[in-house]
Amino acid sequence: MGMVFETRWAAGELEEMYYDWLVATHLSYCNEYSILLRALYDTPFRVTILMDENRVGDGLDMRNRFAYQLGLGQQDRELLRQSRPCSVLEIMIGLAQRFDEEYMTQYINEDPIGALVKPMIESLGLQGYDDVHFDQYGFNQIMTNLLNRTYSPDGRGSLFYIPGIFADMRQIEIWRQMMMYYEGGNR
Repeated sequence: MGMVFETRWAAGELEEMYYDWLVATHLSYCNEYSILLRALYDTPFRVTILMDENRVGDGLDMRNRFAYQLGLGQQDRELLRQSRPCSVLEIMIGLAQRFDEEYMTQYINEDPIGALVKPMIESLGLQGYDDVHFDQYGFNQIMTNLLNRTYSPDGRGSLFYIPGIFADMRQIEIWRQMMMYYEGGNR
């Protein structure tokens, strides 16, 4: 006789709790960007460079952190894990979390995740997309360019824009792009 795990939450309810936790815990300064954050969460990330599978792992790890903090049972954790593909927002936050843990930026900034996500939003060109000025068509174009890697070779329109870089950012995995960005680029 196998173990029976009970679920306490409906899938939609659990997913909304997770989204609220993801934003409140990591991006609390973004109150005026609620539409943008939801749109980033509702946009599935697509891997085009094999090593970016690791970024999907970082993004999905955010679900594990949430489940651990709430003490969710096995069935609830599985429900959350399978609820949807990894989103662009989860990639961004998971990437920032990984960078913070590996380079201990929490000692530099009291809001390290938010401080790491903000330049990504700016590199994408989304800083003007607050709740008053959100443009769905423009957002969709930016996401298409990001996911298809049709942004500028210097990274303008991607997560990491490095003016004057000699490398083609479209050919470089996201983790390396971040390292190059924080190392000051290749100028």
